[in-house]
Amino acid sequence: MHCHPQNTAKYLGHRIAGIVASDPDVTVKVLVQTIFGYTGYRVNYSKVWHAKQHVLELVFGDWKEAYNLIPRILNAITHYNPGTKWTNVGDEARVLVLPSVC
Repeated sequence: MHCHPQNTAKYLGHRIAGIVASDPDVTVKVLVQTIFGYTGYRVNYSKVWHAKQHVLELVFGDWKEAYNLIPRILNAITHYNPGTKWTNVGDEARVLVLPSVC
């Protein structure tokens, strides 16, 4: 069997969205077999990997969004744990300094 040219990673991502959303740890190998069952076409591993990444981004958001939440999370930690401080190191890295326990 050959891969159909319209089996793009984005299209395949929509076909496997339910599977990946319910089980984010599903392997790409299982997804390749599932897609073959749906379409009858063999799809290469890398295309399915990209499709899975697309679905994970749709379900959980991308890493940039998550990374931008770090200051908010650290501010909440410092608010509820007096004496805890955090600071930016450079443009992106953050350091959490916990108070000494004595």
